[in-house]
Formats: sequence, structure tokens, C-alpha cells
Amino acid sequence: MLPNEPRAAQSAQSKRGSVQFSGGLSARTSQVWRSMQVHPLLKVCALLLSVFLWAIMIAGDEDIQREKTIMDAVVSVVGLESLQAKGLTVTDDLSAVPIKVKMRVRVAQRNYQTVTSASFAPRLDLSRITQAGEDQELKFSQALTTYGTVLEFTPASIMVNVEAYDQRGRIPVQVVPSGTSETPLWFDTPVADPAQVTVSGPRSLVNQVARAVVTLPVETLDVSRVHNSLSALIQLQDSEGVPIESPLLRITSELVNMQSVRVDVDVYPMKELPIDTSIAVRGMPAHGYEIDRTMMVPRSVMVAGPEATLSRLQTIYVETPIDVSNATEAVQGRSGLRLAPELKFSSASEVVILAAIREATHTHTFMDIPLEVRGVDAELEPVMPLYSMSVTLSGPYLTMERVTAADVHLYVDAAGLEAGTMILPVQCSADNLTGFSFTPQMTEVMLTLKERVPAG
Repeated sequence: MLPNEPRAAQSAQSKRGSVQFSGGLSARTSQVWRSMQVHPLLKVCALLLSVFLWAIMIAGDEDIQREKTIMDAVVSVVGLESLQAKGLTVTDDLSAVPIKVKMRVRVAQRNYQTVTSASFAPRLDLSRITQAGEDQELKFSQALTTYGTVLEFTPASIMVNVEAYDQRGRIPVQVVPSGTSETPLWFDTPVADPAQVTVSGPRSLVNQVARAVVTLPVETLDVSRVHNSLSALIQLQDSEGVPIESPLLRITSELVNMQSVRVDVDVYPMKELPIDTSIAVRGMPAHGYEIDRTMMVPRSVMVAGPEATLSRLQTIYVETPIDVSNATEAVQGRSGLRLAPELKFSSASEVVILAAIREATHTHTFMDIPLEVRGVDAELEPVMPLYSMSVTLSGPYLTMERVTAADVHLYVDAAGLEAGTMILPVQCSADNLTGFSFTPQMTEVMLTLKERVPAG
């Protein structure tokens, strides 16, 4: 026997067994199929089994593509800088309210549960705009395709308005104080850093900007320290002072975005000081005249400076007194003020001085002036001691110089009086003298009137 003969026999035997098994399986399958045709319930079971087997097959294949709907997907706005580089910009505030869309996407089976709107990065690309104009349609797009494809956006686009993009530099920053302080204070001119800004945005808005204003709240300043530094928000205004508020405007300084500036200011306490009048006038008026009063405008000044300096100052003096030498009428002039060099502020640097000149009053006392009785009725006669007394007269200087004792008369007026005893006031007259006052030695005297006895 050859070595290969047993193996050949075994192979033939295997083939006969295989034919028998195949024939048996075919017979059984035919038998099952005939049974299903006879029994409808078996048909339903077979259908369910097919669906189950198909679902298992689908679940097991991760590369099968499926559709998914994502609601309220937030759209990012990109390409603004590229659009501005073209000299254009959008006049709609696309950042005020988030833009949301519904997305229908196709993704692989394995990513179905995990993908979100961020997986596709929906966006509105402004760089696709090529010209200015109103109501331009701009479609939404996806930025990422790693996880699948966006089949549809709902809505598919948005309408935008496009205008020329403009830029203006060297817009001055003005610092405007506001409010009041509980204690008097003075502050130097506030300095804004930066002092100028650049404004960029839609041309229609940029052309309206006249200045940038920041408010300095005075109530926040602290006099306990000289140097104050604070941050203040920038407000753009037009030429009429009306605020221009728009998120489309960009404020920059040396390409850095600015919303506020730093304001530096020096603060000092204040004090009111009177101006001393004692040395505001020099010289003597003409003979017979005197200075009535000295007036100044202003009469006091507000000064500011270090606390140590203010504490030692009580008054302010003039630099140059006015000269009233030989003056017979009012003299007016101006003079600077002597201010301590440490002072930072004075509400006035000079003063107007007015010296009112009047004729001087001269006072003279006259001795042994006899007392007269005037106006006695012809039928009566006075009975009284012969009085003589001193009297002091005051009047215009030049006139009083010419008055002598003979010009002065003291008297009591008995006009219209009847006989009897009474007390009468002492009166005075002076020849060629008016506008004077007098002080007699006795202001009242006793006078007796009696009937006159006929002669013979």
C-alpha cells in the first residue's frame, strides 16, 4: 500500500458526509419556509427577527452616516477686521443679541450622541462682503468639518447694512469737573493720559465726533494728599455736546483699545483772607481835608496752597498803595497783591482801591460867651443871672478856621412866652457859619419873665 492511499480514502469519505449534510440543511430550510407560508404568525416573527438583526448590524457599523437636528446653535461673527481692512464695516450691532439658528447636520454613527453646535462652529463671515450698501444678504457657514457636514441652516442667512469704515485721530480728551466738595478745595488743571485718542467706526458716526469727554467727580478728590490719580470713562460728544453712544465706535490710543483714561490732578485746601486796608493808602490829603474811608474791590480773596502755608496767613497786603497827597476829592487806583510764593491759587491778583476824601471837621472851644434872651414880649422883661459860658463848635475845617468868639452867640428863645418861670434850652448861632454842631457848657437854664413896670 502506498503512503497516500489512506488519506485519499478519508477525503472521499468526508465529501460524502458533506453532501449528505448539505442535502439535509436544504431540506430543513425548505421545510421551514413551507411552514412559514402555512402559518402567518411565523411570518411576523421572521420580520421582527430581520429588523432586529438589521439594527444590530447598523449599531455595529460606526461609519454609517446619520442626520441630526441641533436647535439654538449660537453663530459666531468673524471677519470684521478683514472687512475693515477693505475700508468697510457693518453698521448693525451684531454683538447685542446672540445670533441663533437651527442646524440639520449629517454625522457618523459613532459621533451622533456627542456632537454639538460647537462641533461645526457655525459662523457669519463678514470678510465675504465686498461693497457698501443696505440690506445685503449674508449666508451662514460652518468652520469645522471634522465631525460631519451641515446640510441646512434655518434661517439660512441674515440681512446686514454695510458702510464705509473711517478713522479720525488726535481727538482731544477734555476733563470736565462735576459735583461739589464738602470742604473748600482747589485743584490744578486736570491732565488726561492719554490726552488724545483715535476713533474708528462707520463714517456717519465718526464724522459726528468732536471731542472725547471724561468727568472728574470733585467729591472723590482727597485734600489729605496733594496728588490724586483716578480712572474716568470716556464719553464721545458731538459739537453741541450731545453724547454719541454706539458699540460700533472703537476708541484707541497707539492701537490699544480704550474705554477709560487716567486723570492726574493736584489738590489743595482753600482759605478766605481779607485784604488789609491799613497800608493801602499813603500821603496826606490837602489842608483841611481828610480820608473819609478806604474801600477795596474785592475786599477778600480765596487762596489755595499747602496746609502749613494757609495756617500762618491771616491777611493779604497790597503791593503798591495809592497816593492821596494834597487830594481834595476821591482817589482811585489799582495795586497787585503780596502773595506767598507757596500759594498755588488766588481768586484775584490785583485789587481796586478807592480812597474817599472829604473836608475835615475842625473843633474849637470858645470861652466866656454871654447868654442872650431873644424874642421877649415888649410887655415882659427877663429876670435871670447874667450867664456866660463856654461852647465847643465843630464844622468844616476851612470855615471854622475863620470863626472868632465875636461870631458866636448863645441864647434862649422866649418868643411867645408869658410871665412866669420856665427852663429853656441853650441855643447857638454863628455869623457866616452853617452846617456846624455845638456843645454848650449848660444845655438848659432857668428863665423868669415878669411884666415890665412902666417908667415914671
